[in-house]
Amino acid sequence: MSSDQVQTKLKKAAWEYCFSVDVWKDRFPFTRWLPKYRPNKILNDIIAGLTVGLTVLPQALAYANIAKLPLVYGLYSAFVGSFMYCIFGMSKDITVGPTAIMSLLVADYGKPLDDGSEDALNDPTYAVLLAFFCGIIQIGMGILHLGFVTNYISSVVISGFTSASALTIGFGQIKNILGIRFHSEVFTLDLYNIFKHIGETKWADCTLGICCIVTLVALRMVKNKSQNSLNQLNSSSPWQRRVIWKTLWIIGTGRNAIVVIIASGVVYALISNDYDGYITITGNVTSGLPPFQLPDFQAPGILTYLRVGLIIVPLIGFLENIAIAKGFARQNGYRVESNQELIALGFCNMGGSFVSSYPTTGSFSRSAINSQSSVASPLGGLVTGSLVLLALAFLTPAFYYIPKAALAAVIIFSVFFMLDYQIVGHLWKIRTFHCIVFRPCSPPTPNIVLLPFPTEPSNWPINTFMLQLCAPQIILPGFTDS
Repeated sequence: MSSDQVQTKLKKAAWEYCFSVDVWKDRFPFTRWLPKYRPNKILNDIIAGLTVGLTVLPQALAYANIAKLPLVYGLYSAFVGSFMYCIFGMSKDITVGPTAIMSLLVADYGKPLDDGSEDALNDPTYAVLLAFFCGIIQIGMGILHLGFVTNYISSVVISGFTSASALTIGFGQIKNILGIRFHSEVFTLDLYNIFKHIGETKWADCTLGICCIVTLVALRMVKNKSQNSLNQLNSSSPWQRRVIWKTLWIIGTGRNAIVVIIASGVVYALISNDYDGYITITGNVTSGLPPFQLPDFQAPGILTYLRVGLIIVPLIGFLENIAIAKGFARQNGYRVESNQELIALGFCNMGGSFVSSYPTTGSFSRSAINSQSSVASPLGGLVTGSLVLLALAFLTPAFYYIPKAALAAVIIFSVFFMLDYQIVGHLWKIRTFHCIVFRPCSPPTPNIVLLPFPTEPSNWPINTFMLQLCAPQIILPGFTDS
């Protein structure tokens, strides 16, 4: 092929990429589904949006605690993604917002406000900056069609990463269940300090936390039972049975909100009767909507604190999002495109940084609830985002009474299902030596480990199962460590 032909093809490709109507419709997917939208779908979207909203409110508060940020920043991160994804996203089921893994990563890349305190928080300025740069990088990767890079990360490695993250997050919340206070940055120190301070357990906190977990388990069983019963019903089934099982399904699905509301009511009753201090509470939460403003680009030491988080956070966020999007796309019979999902997630993060959001991604649990609620289009996200805005505007004074033990119960219950314990036995049979990789204890900063490809092509999917208890790692296969 001559250079003139190559130049002509490149010009044609560039013209089509920049000015093709179909390409621009792909860049703004709402232009494809909105003209086909029918009024009879509105009720489904409203119900799904409200159901997801009741789930995201307590989760957002809890995940902000994992991110080492004031609780209100969880709510700041829970609404813009819903609005942006409605415009740029291709999946009707995805709900974008704070997640446990992203919150853990955000906690690792921040500037502590008070290193010596027991409940040290990070400076939110750097979390917001991380969201902005994360969005810019994801948009750039999407425009350059770099969505394929995540194909080189083994599913086994992802499983190991999420399992290690779940252990780190879960054990980090046990102290809140027990009502004890200490500060540590490493899983092993968490374990050590729990036993060291076990004698300081506040039995009121402990009792409330255990009751919350038991209630969450029971309500999840109710939700699963009602879901199975609803699947067996048909149009000829009595409407009373459908109403009963649907009501039970809604109660089970909104279990996080129900548990937090009941626990807060208990605390309010205690405080009203002069029993203040028996249960540890979250305290004052900043009220009102967040200001719309640019991130603080004048903050000192931006690169010093964000470090490799500028690479890791965008990749992990996209990896979570595209795995969920493709899973629900296969299940519900529609198509999603990796590069457009990158762009959509990038706009969610970049746009969120203007209202003090930290990095977000698609949530599997909330997306599953969205799908099971028979959501018809991404418009359900508008309802979810609007509910979060209403909570910020009017409900923040009530958040004062939320017990820390209840939020810890929500987190522990959520991350428990991230543990992929079945894969350990599978890998033990395939390659025992590579089943578990332990690393020396270090601060909980994710590390990049570069591994060579296996010599046998048949072994490519099984590179290494990473499950270490001190710091989550991301293993990028295909390179050698120099």
